[in-house]
Order: sequence, then structure tokens, then C-alpha cells
Amino acid sequence: EASDFTFTISGGAASLSSATPTSISSSGNVYTLGIGISGTPTGAETLTVNPVDNGIYDALGNESITNQSNNSANLKDKAPPTISGVSLASDNSAIYLTMSEAVFNTNSGSGSLESSDFSFSISGGTATLSSSTPTSISKNSNVYTLGLSISGTPDGAETLVVNPVDDGIFDVVGNESTTNQSNNSAKLNDKVAPGISTASIDASNNYIDITLSEGIYSDINSS
Repeated sequence: EASDFTFTISGGAASLSSATPTSISSSGNVYTLGIGISGTPTGAETLTVNPVDNGIYDALGNESITNQSNNSANLKDKAPPTISGVSLASDNSAIYLTMSEAVFNTNSGSGSLESSDFSFSISGGTATLSSSTPTSISKNSNVYTLGLSISGTPDGAETLVVNPVDDGIFDVVGNESTTNQSNNSAKLNDKVAPGISTASIDASNNYIDITLSEGIYSDINSS
């Protein structure tokens, strides 16, 4: 019966929803035990199966021990690759994107990523995107540099979001990256120069009051 076996798991991110197999079937001496998994396996989980005490015997009554060898295997990786972080070039010309693992543009674990495997969107502020597709792509290990084409002058209120396109990015075992990520947005850097927004002269012409569009400083270090 299923209750004649017990599971344990170590490592990775997934856990067991039950230490007892969820089902059992056999063909000769081969037994198929159902596994109840909670969470998404990363491939780093080691599953171990053992007989329970007083659970399994041979035809002569010899009991199977509860601490076996040749009884463990790693779960298969089912975790999709993700964007683990982004940062912007100071001139807003590119976004630097870090993937959680090595990625490819086919589900067979081959093919370098292309610009068309990513998509940009922007909200807020005054600047817009000239193109929702990166203008260029390069990589260094798992860090990708995506070229960014902006129309207008960013005021720092724009939020740029980058996502994989559908069927665009896969890990080495074929898990597809989702098109709705987290850790994938950054504010554009403010490139609007401060200016005089209003000016008025007092009644005696002794002084002029000017209003600046933002806080100003006497040097480039904002001091």
C-alpha cells in the first residue's frame, strides 16, 4: 500500500504536501508512487523514499530496513527563469537586466536572446518610447544590456517596464519565462533642465521675483 512507504525532501524551494505517497501501482518489481509537491521545484530538491517500519517483507518474512541506499533522486526543474533586477544607464540609453539563470530563445536550450525577445512599456512623466522593442542587445554572463530609444526629455516620473515576450525566453530544460515579471521596472533619470517659470517686478522697480521650476543648487553635486 502507499502507506508502506515514506518520503522526505531536502534542498531547493519545493516541499512535500504529504510524506506518504498519494498513490501506488506496480508492474513486476517496479512500483510507481505518486508524489504530492507543494511549490515549484527548482531541480535542487532531493527526494528520498524509504519503507516504513513493519511495512515491507519478502516471501520468507525478511523485513525491509527503513534506511535504504539507491533511494533518492532530484526533482525535475520546473521553475521558469525570471528577471532578478534591472538598472538604467545614467543617460537613459540602456537598461541593464539580470536574469536568474542562463537563458535561451528556444525551448531546447539553445539560441542566443535577441532584442525581439523583450518588450518595453512606459507610464507617467512626459517622455515616451520611440520603440517598444529594444534597439540593441548584448550580454555578459546573465546580465543583458538592452538599448532604449526615448522620445522627448524624461522628467524622472516615467516608469520603464521590461518583460519577456510570449515564447521568447527559456531556461536550459525548456521552462518558459512568463510575460509578467517582478523586479523589472525602473524610473528614467531626470534630464529636464531647471528653468524660470514666472517673473514679476515690484511696484518701485527695485527688484524682480523669479520662480524656478524646481529646487536649484550652485554646483553639480546638489549642494
